[in-house]
Amino acid sequence: MAAERLRTGVDGVVRCWWCGDDPLYVRYHDDEWGHEVVDDTRLFEKLCLEGFQSGLSWLTILRKRDNFRVAFDGFDASVVAAYGPDDVQRLLADAGIVRHRGKIESTVNNARRMLELEAEHGSLYRWVQQFRPESTRLTVDSELRATCPESVAMSKALGPSEQPSPSTSMNSNRVPEGSLSPTLIMDGLVLLRMDAGSDFAGLLD
Repeated sequence: MAAERLRTGVDGVVRCWWCGDDPLYVRYHDDEWGHEVVDDTRLFEKLCLEGFQSGLSWLTILRKRDNFRVAFDGFDASVVAAYGPDDVQRLLADAGIVRHRGKIESTVNNARRMLELEAEHGSLYRWVQQFRPESTRLTVDSELRATCPESVAMSKALGPSEQPSPSTSMNSNRVPEGSLSPTLIMDGLVLLRMDAGSDFAGLLD
């Protein structure tokens, strides 16, 4: 099992199997994946992009990431929170990003909820730390889990009292007012996810 999770690249470096030989994916694996993120803007970006990834590969999102950053004003939550219908239409017409109305509207709603969270707790990073597992170290022999108790607790804390089902939450075009959208709720579930092309969203990059 351990051997199946590792491969030797064309440069002779042993890496996780999922990055393959794509130069962009290899750079992401080497320079970003598994590194802790403490900046709120980057955390917000990662949470949003994980939502846009739904139904797609992470490599697809990485290839569009620069376009996303331009389209969403660098994922500055204070700017995105002020987006209105004209901005949504602008984004829907942008071929450089994933043009999904529900995910775009969820991102705008998430920005507004994030500002509220920052006002109450000081920062998104500080708030996330209360859900940090005692250990986030994984080995090639570790069991790869989609969730952990901490990620489930974080998901519940982010959302309304009655959660939409995972099968419908990501595709919903309606966002519960006063709560973080299903996109961010679902992102709470990938705290320790290590499946191919995924990320340590929220706690680890």
